[in-house]
Amino acid sequence: MSCYTCGKLMFWKEAHAGHAIPGRHNAVLLDPEIVRPQCPRDNLFLGGRYEIFATKLIKEKGMEWWEAKLEGARAIVKLTRGDYEALISSYKQKLEELA
Repeated sequence: MSCYTCGKLMFWKEAHAGHAIPGRHNAVLLDPEIVRPQCPRDNLFLGGRYEIFATKLIKEKGMEWWEAKLEGARAIVKLTRGDYEALISSYKQKLEELA
């Protein structure tokens, strides 16, 4: 797999979940539309390289989509245990489809 921001090839276990919008709250952290694989260098040591990340996403999805994501990033999202269990189940199913 390759890093979304620099293109470096890496083994999938080395990849980080890079986020296009900084923040550690649920509206950003668990939004799969703004998460891409990143190498540790770009994600940790270069601060996520948001300028490259955002530019690429805007080219892919459009400015209107990006502006909506930025606006939604400020929302308070409270997840229940059931929500987390549904996410886990969904990702387990996706993993099985890949195997």
